[in-house]
Amino acid sequence: RTLQGKGKWTLRRIMIAATVLGVLSTGGLTVHKMIQEKKGKEKLQVANAMMDKGDLGTAEAIAMKLVEDFEEGPVGGRARDLINRIRSRRAAELRTKKETRLKFFHKELSHIADLFEKGAIADSLLAYKKLFKTFEKEPSFKKRIQDSLSARFGEFKNLLAKEEEKAKGRELPDLNKFYNLEEKENALRRIQNSFPEKRAESVRDLRKALARMPSLAKLKGFPPELGPLLGKWLEAEKRVGKLRSALRKEIGLDHKKRELDRPFLKAQEAEKAKNFEEALRLYRKLAKEYHGDQSLMAFFRRQANKYERVTTVLGQIEEARKKGEFFKGKELFEELQFQFPQLSLQDRILLPFKIETFPVSATVFVKGKKVGKTPITLSLHPGEESKVLLRREGFREEAPSSELLAKGKAHSVLTLLPRWKTRLKGALTEAPLLWKKTLYLSDHSGRLTLLDPKTGKKQKELFFKDPAGNFSRPRPLGNGILLISRDGPVRKIRSDGSLLWETKLKGPLLLGAGIWAKRLLLFSEDGTETFLDPESGEILFSQDGRPKRVRPFQSSSGEVVIVVDREGWVQALSSDGSELWRTKVEEAGYARPFVHGSWVLVPSDDLGLHGLQLQTGAKKWRVRLGDGLRGPVSFGCDDLHVYVATRNRELFKIDLEKGKSILRVPIQGLPSGRVRSIGGLLFVSLSQRGPQVFEPKALRHMAWLEGKSGSEAPVVLGLPGQILVGRSSGEVASFPLSQLQ
Repeated sequence: RTLQGKGKWTLRRIMIAATVLGVLSTGGLTVHKMIQEKKGKEKLQVANAMMDKGDLGTAEAIAMKLVEDFEEGPVGGRARDLINRIRSRRAAELRTKKETRLKFFHKELSHIADLFEKGAIADSLLAYKKLFKTFEKEPSFKKRIQDSLSARFGEFKNLLAKEEEKAKGRELPDLNKFYNLEEKENALRRIQNSFPEKRAESVRDLRKALARMPSLAKLKGFPPELGPLLGKWLEAEKRVGKLRSALRKEIGLDHKKRELDRPFLKAQEAEKAKNFEEALRLYRKLAKEYHGDQSLMAFFRRQANKYERVTTVLGQIEEARKKGEFFKGKELFEELQFQFPQLSLQDRILLPFKIETFPVSATVFVKGKKVGKTPITLSLHPGEESKVLLRREGFREEAPSSELLAKGKAHSVLTLLPRWKTRLKGALTEAPLLWKKTLYLSDHSGRLTLLDPKTGKKQKELFFKDPAGNFSRPRPLGNGILLISRDGPVRKIRSDGSLLWETKLKGPLLLGAGIWAKRLLLFSEDGTETFLDPESGEILFSQDGRPKRVRPFQSSSGEVVIVVDREGWVQALSSDGSELWRTKVEEAGYARPFVHGSWVLVPSDDLGLHGLQLQTGAKKWRVRLGDGLRGPVSFGCDDLHVYVATRNRELFKIDLEKGKSILRVPIQGLPSGRVRSIGGLLFVSLSQRGPQVFEPKALRHMAWLEGKSGSEAPVVLGLPGQILVGRSSGEVASFPLSQLQ
């Protein structure tokens, strides 16, 4: 305050001066710092330039100095980044150097392998020595070089030892025992295989190299036994070499002789190549132009005549092939084989083979190669027909070779494979029943089996302890299923397999019944006719009749039941058991009568089939079936015709109205079970194999359904979209109907 009071302006000057000095001092420090940073950046640029030139050490030293001087600030950070880049680059260069070194090593080993394969064994050993020296200070590489040398020269040593040992125990052949050029050439070829000349040169070079540079034998991995073995092998090769030289001399002389007859050599080559046209041309030229040994001239003429005949017949066989004349071509081929058995002609000959299948469009394969679809005509060399296969989806593969060989054509009927199979405990007794989307099957083991018709999976199995175990076909009866046992029990079963009622009658019963709304009519073999209430199973009444022969057959309308007694009387019974009509059929067979529309068809044991009117029983016609002694056992109908299969192995087509036989074809087995008309096709069940499928119009055999030999197929049933086949073995199989249609 005193100063301020006394020297107000002096104090102000002092304060201003101090302020100016402070500003100047701060500015000076800032300028100095800027100058230092500028110098640091320049040094950083120098370090980057040095790194770009590859002087990583100088660049790293500059950068480390900058880090010390500029620990804080942007220059120090950039210097540290530069140090990291320098070190990364140095590590990358080190890796590259190692990779380059490894590539060089592998390249040298590959070069050595090439030398060894070319037979330059000595050069490869020198290369190994050079490689040892190159990697002298690298143990890992030296070990790999040693292993390679040991493996390669060890294998070479074993090969020479094996060949030298063989040569010891083998006598060289006598040159005088070779009588023709081929024998001499074969002998020379065997010598070359045992002691190749190129290998002999390699062995000599290796031996010289070892003598000149003993240090080669001291290389690590080189087998010590190889040196002495080289001398032994060369001694053995020397003995073989004398024979090789002699053989070459003899072969050269023989070739000089053959040079006089060069067309003869070409003719022989043409023969070997089966170029018979060229052989004919050359032998004709020799026969015309050669003038020398008479026997040789005669030989040329014989050969010319021979190949003239061969080429002529080959041309005729080709014409027969183009026209599809198999038997003519085969006959000409067999004639050539007989005349010239020494010639192999199969490769020069093509024969026409026609293949048809039922169903059509089967894929044809020859030697595993697809060639087309049936019907097809193939051109095959003789013998190739045995390699023909026929394939069609859903059918078994067929190989029609024997039929093709014999006839030049094959009509192969394919065998349809099942969609599913299942096995019951016993053989089927009657045709199954399809009711409420379930399949009901009775068998001889006393069981009723419920199946899913789509998959064949068993849903339920009921067992009845009847002694015979012989049941009728399950038949729908109101809210249940009727099942008749030959032993006497009559049962009504719900759709789920549970029992509604059971009534025991005196057996044995016929496995058939008359079914009406309010009563059932059942027959015993002794003639008893029993009426039951279908709802309760109660016996309404019984009456005596004639002893019956076969199971009854109810008409499709359900009004009439047809039975045949043991005296051959055919009876029509109404729902109250009264007789509508009776007709005597002489020698009425044991086959079941069949009702179709307004007709009753009754077979007889004298190979006859009788047509009776359903309403009156009047005989309208009788037709005789075949000339044998076996009566018909199987028949079925469509709207206009009756189809009958007999034990004479014949299938008849009969006009239903006139009773006239229209067509008659053979079948390939004994019939068993009914002939079924399903989906516009006929199915004939045969014993010993699966059912035979026919086209109804011309009775043409269309297909087989798969079946094992020795198993009967007594039951064929048509279901929606499928064919069901039951066999005596208990097997049930389902076949897709669409594959046949």
